[in-house]
Amino acid sequence: MMSNTELASDIFFHVGGRDNIESVVHCSTRLRFKLYDNSKANTPALKQTAGIVAVVNSGGQYQVVVGSNVNEVFAIIEKMLFKPISDSNSEQQAKNKSKAKLHEIAVDFLISIFQPLIPAITGAGMLKAMLILLATVGWIEPSSDTYKVLSSVADAVFYFLGLMIAVTTATKLNIDKVLAIAAVTPLLLPSLMLMTKNGVSLFSLKVENVSYTAQVFPFILTVLFLAVMIKLWTRLSPKVLRGFIVPMMSLLVTVPVSLLILGPSGYVIGSYISNGVLWFYNHFGWIAVTFMAVALPFMITLGMHKPMLPYVVNQYSTVGVEPFYGAASLAHNMSEAGAMFAIAIRTKNKEMRGITLSTGISALCGITEPALYGVTIQNKKILYSVLAGCFTGGLYVGLNLVTSHVAVAPGIASMAKFVSPTDPMNFVHACIGLIISFLTSMAVAVVLYKDKSVETKASQNTQVVNKERTA
Repeated sequence: MMSNTELASDIFFHVGGRDNIESVVHCSTRLRFKLYDNSKANTPALKQTAGIVAVVNSGGQYQVVVGSNVNEVFAIIEKMLFKPISDSNSEQQAKNKSKAKLHEIAVDFLISIFQPLIPAITGAGMLKAMLILLATVGWIEPSSDTYKVLSSVADAVFYFLGLMIAVTTATKLNIDKVLAIAAVTPLLLPSLMLMTKNGVSLFSLKVENVSYTAQVFPFILTVLFLAVMIKLWTRLSPKVLRGFIVPMMSLLVTVPVSLLILGPSGYVIGSYISNGVLWFYNHFGWIAVTFMAVALPFMITLGMHKPMLPYVVNQYSTVGVEPFYGAASLAHNMSEAGAMFAIAIRTKNKEMRGITLSTGISALCGITEPALYGVTIQNKKILYSVLAGCFTGGLYVGLNLVTSHVAVAPGIASMAKFVSPTDPMNFVHACIGLIISFLTSMAVAVVLYKDKSVETKASQNTQVVNKERTA
């Protein structure tokens, strides 16, 4: 079996090495490369490499799906990137980078910012879900100090979400992370927030009374502007004085612009995005949830589900309830699991049984990429089975207005995300939707699936019979 080091080395070599890698991040199962030139990546070789589930080139990212060991492989590849890229290719890299389409750049930028936030958001979400569940069954009192302290641990992640976004945005822009934090902290400063609430002006201009806790776009815009200021003052300042002039002038210009323009504008952008998604849901209701559930296999395959992250993060952090994406994801995740277990029951191939059992368990826990890339998209009958489960499960949770309350991928271990403090039936309907999606997909897959060798033999027999009839 190939070690993580060997796998990382092979991936690093086949995507073009240091000279072709602009950046790399990872999610739960895949490495997401931003390459200077995608044509230099050896896709056929990668697909044949043991340990690689699939390779997808979508949304301006070159994605290599490796499975649950993605963290270890990513760490090794990241170390390989420490050595500076050779200057000989810098001109060609710049040309290739300029060829990227605007929407690809935007998607890559958003994914690079939000993807690193997922562990913190997921951890906080699971803690919140656990507390809600324990309070619901009466094992802990919401009024107790223990509950309040543990709840504040989860709340702090969203309260200071802007600081984390400043770090990830600064990382993407390759600027000083600490300076980025310094530029956005005034937006969260309690004394300044109180001043804006009571009414305050800056340079005779009114500072809008906006609460920036749990916001996203005000901090992204602020750090983007800071990057421009750093570049400007670096060019204008004498080299000997840059050490203090650049940070001082960058903050002096950025913070007022942030308070007067960028912060309020970012707040409006976040509201428009959330309202746009919610408009779709409010106008189409269960149809929207069903449509999203059926679309998710294709969206995830292409990596295009990640642009939903800004909406999801903003919804959970501001309102605390998400009525659309979480329910649809539950239907899809369970449909993938049902199809995988159906194949494990039907197949006579020991290797296929092992693959589907492992990917089925992964899907049950909310991670569907191994099942999608390893099995579903390679077999149209299994895809039909998954879509059937998505449709029936999505229809049920949509009709029953199932909402999710914490930011974590829906799965068996995280079903507490559907526990509502005000509606006990919300969790019940989510569980029923889980069962419907799982059983529908499993039933259809049991009927449709046949091992390839069996299908091939049946096809050959049919051809022989037809020839005999013709003769």
